Amino acid sequence: VFQDIMNTRAKQHAAAKVLSDEASRSMAANMATSTGGRQERKEERRQKKGGGASGGHHGREVKMQKSKDKKVSGSRARGRHADDEEETSARSLEFKELEFLSEDKIAEVLHEKLQDLSDEFVEELSAHLLRPLTRTYQEVARSVFLSSSARDGASRRKHNTEVMTRLSGLWVNINLFNKGIAYIEDQENMADLQVLLSRHLLRTLGTELVNIICSLLAEEHLMTTTDPDHLDNDGRASILAKLPSSVREPVVTLSRTLNNKTTTEFMEQADSASDQLNLSLRKADRKRERQLIFQHKNSLADELRTTKDAPIGLHLAVLLLFQGQSHCLLHAPGRCVPHLISLLQKYLPPDQHLQLLAMQQLVVKSRSKKTDADETEEAATAEDASAATGDNDPELLQCLDDVRAIALEKRAASEAS
Repeated sequence: VFQDIMNTRAKQHAAAKVLSDEASRSMAANMATSTGGRQERKEERRQKKGGGASGGHHGREVKMQKSKDKKVSGSRARGRHADDEEETSARSLEFKELEFLSEDKIAEVLHEKLQDLSDEFVEELSAHLLRPLTRTYQEVARSVFLSSSARDGASRRKHNTEVMTRLSGLWVNINLFNKGIAYIEDQENMADLQVLLSRHLLRTLGTELVNIICSLLAEEHLMTTTDPDHLDNDGRASILAKLPSSVREPVVTLSRTLNNKTTTEFMEQADSASDQLNLSLRKADRKRERQLIFQHKNSLADELRTTKDAPIGLHLAVLLLFQGQSHCLLHAPGRCVPHLISLLQKYLPPDQHLQLLAMQQLVVKSRSKKTDADETEEAATAEDASAATGDNDPELLQCLDDVRAIALEKRAASEAS
């Protein structure tokens, strides 16, 4: 009769208890952070005062004081041990004192479930059942709480591990792409391209990194969090405003660098924030870097082999050619393709570079046709519109095959060497 009620109330109590414990731990951590600096300074003053005495009478006094301190420390240790025992006993007592239902509530349940019983019998039965039901409920609540705590703890650890793995991988990729930008920076007449690449890296992967850090800190401080993939500037600012200043300041400083024209300050502040927030962001070693570059090159080549979209094919081919020449990765938007084709001129035979330029012109022409078709042929069928955009233009498709062959042959040659 009472089993369902017990299970429901036990789950509610367990959920409230877990949340209360989390809040207590967070509050204790914040208090420790705020008082830690004062305790350290006090300890330093005490040590300096003791260390100032030397020799004779003063030396003996310091030695005796140290001996006395050890006794005090032992006493404090015993006190802490006693406190731990009291805390454990208090938690046990909390479940022992947990009330299930009053006699009146038990009587109401009995009347509802067993309507044929007299009022006097129900009252006597309620009084008789009060203590056994309370003891049973306390055991059920304790079991549910322990199970819920273990399950929530395991789930939380798994989630944190996944988030940190994603954060570390993102940081490694940002460092690899930043090396590509550094390579561009060393080339002549490529300042505009370097700015475009830097801004694109900061506004995409850099923003993703900051969002993940904000989401992680929000979870640690028991806030209502948002998926980092859907966190905008307002959401990020709302989270940062609620964090302690010691945690907030490094992330605020890092966030401001997302609007810069270069990645230098962002990389420096990300390293600094990692140290201050104990995020353990590390760069990949040389062996791991070579593996990642090789995997990225294979991914580009596989996508280039299968694509039938001319603009995407040109984009992939240019990135693959750049990577083969520089041995660096590049995170580049489509509008950087003309700049990269210009950069590749001194590394490619004239006929191959002209082929890239020809395809670039055909892609621009195709997009212009598509824009005109959208404006002037709104009533056209899908088939007619496709023909008007030049997606099936034989010249463009042939040019795509030629550019694809150039990029893949260059890749094969670089691997053979």
